[in-house]
Parts: sequence; structure tokens; C-alpha cells
Amino acid sequence: MNQRSELQITDAEWEVMLSVWEAEDQTAGEIIARTETLRDRSHRTIRTLLARLVEKGAVDVHVEGSRHLYRAAVTRNECVRSAAHSFSERFFAGNLQS
Repeated sequence: MNQRSELQITDAEWEVMLSVWEAEDQTAGEIIARTETLRDRSHRTIRTLLARLVEKGAVDVHVEGSRHLYRAAVTRNECVRSAAHSFSERFFAGNLQS
């Protein structure tokens, strides 16, 4: 998916993704608990970051009963490649040999 190659995740969103990658089908509460151990962020901030990741297509959400379950839609490697591509485009006009 071309959009994934252009996926831009902020540092704060990356922290949430680290928690999302730890397990599939997690509730927001589970992701919040994991993310809070990495950095002192409020649960509202983490929920906002999680919602942004869903909007960007980095995280999928599905409803099971009354629970919203989240899982990564992209791998860690895809995110790293996207960040490397973005970096090379910004600083080297796409040519790393410059």
C-alpha cells in the first residue's frame, strides 16, 4: 500500500505503537497501561494518539461485543522503512549517496 510507505508517525505515536506491537487484540485500557509505563502521559493523551493512529491506518480497531479491540495494521519494519524514506527525502532529496 503506497499510503503505508508514506506513513508518518510522530515520536509520541511511536510510543503508542510500541505498546500496540506487543500483543494483538488489545483494549484501549491495555494499551494505555503499557504506554504509561514507557512515558508519563495522561490516558486522554494516549487515547488521542491511538485515535490518530487508527485514522492514519497504522492501527486497526474492531468491535467484539462491547469491547473495541486494537491491533497493528503495519509492522514495525514498515514503520522504520517509512521513517527512513521520509528522512532521505527531506535531507538528501531521496539520494542517500549525496
